[in-house]
Amino acid sequence: MLNKKIFLLVFGLVLFQLNPAQAQETKDNKKFGLGISGSYHYVPEFFLHIGLKGAHDVKAQQTGLRLLYRTTNVDVAVQFQYMQINAPDGNWLGINHDWDETDYVEFDNLAFAFVEISATWNTPIIENLYFIYGAGIGGGLVLGDVYTTPTMGCTSDNWDDTDQCTHLPGDVRREKEEIPRGMGMIEAIVGLRYDIIENISLKVETGFFLPGFFKTTISAEFYY
Repeated sequence: MLNKKIFLLVFGLVLFQLNPAQAQETKDNKKFGLGISGSYHYVPEFFLHIGLKGAHDVKAQQTGLRLLYRTTNVDVAVQFQYMQINAPDGNWLGINHDWDETDYVEFDNLAFAFVEISATWNTPIIENLYFIYGAGIGGGLVLGDVYTTPTMGCTSDNWDDTDQCTHLPGDVRREKEEIPRGMGMIEAIVGLRYDIIENISLKVETGFFLPGFFKTTISAEFYY
């Protein structure tokens, strides 16, 4: 009985290999490609209140390169990304601290360079147009520096006014903070894919990028 099952399995595989049309179809549905992407990230102040008592909106721009592998329903990508984080200099305060402990914080070229592996599923809507959804995970290096200077005169009413909740320029207490240089990331996206021609796709995606960003991405992908 076992030998019969093995025979049928081998026989089926042989028939598959001898079927040129089916083999060609399978080959045509698998493609390699390259892509470029640009993203805009946004973190509203209220979202940061999870860990910060005094915070500001944070924005970021991201550019990247994608190495792609496309099957009938799924696009798999290895992405190399660089995110420039635009956190505003100003008064910031951690949670569980009093307002008179507010620091004036300066962000010096804060950025995140990382590698991500992602998978995106494609569901046809009409000809050449797809609904897409997917997720990615990765990690990389945090670049740049953060400096803090103690402030004075700060209350819950004026903490974000640097004229009232103020610091002394050139204060000897200004110090460079130790920040983690390694960081992981995870994201989930939904969006649309449009095939301009068979081997060129445009994608518009939106979703969540953790730690903490809302994200919108436009990308162009080229397959061969």
